[in-house]
Amino acid sequence: MRKVILGLGISLDGYIARKNGAVDWLSMDWDYDWMAFFKVIDVVLMGRKSWEIALGMTPEKKSKSKASNPYAGMETYVFSKTLKDSGVEGVEIVSGNLK
Repeated sequence: MRKVILGLGISLDGYIARKNGAVDWLSMDWDYDWMAFFKVIDVVLMGRKSWEIALGMTPEKKSKSKASNPYAGMETYVFSKTLKDSGVEGVEIVSGNLK
């Protein structure tokens, strides 16, 4: 049986984003904060907003070229009612009723 490990950026008051949707308070140091975590997981589950934030941090996105999967090598599922296609190879959009 596989383990479920939760990795979440959240403030002490229980919120991820400010009222305006900004996550500017959240410092992300991929090399130190996340790389060790990514070594022990093989699946990433996230919502649309988190996906868009992660996608915006890729070097390709910043240079306006075709974006790559920031979670390459891991199964990546994005839960969304509005997205139909992630635009990135290896990323599956999950929508509708789940059973």
